[in-house]
Amino acid sequence: MHWTLPGAQALLNLRCVALNDEWEPFMNHHIQSETVRLYANLPFKPKSAPLHLVA
Repeated sequence: MHWTLPGAQALLNLRCVALNDEWEPFMNHHIQSETVRLYANLPFKPKSAPLHLVA
């Protein structure tokens, strides 16, 4: 396996989020950002539900 510097940094960033127990707020922010990015040009706004981790 060959790692690139940006790929390795992205993985380290995610590990830091997980180790600091910030995963759920991070994922909620990520889902909200992606929803805005993907549906910004639609005439309706999809309802977003908060993410609840299971297990």
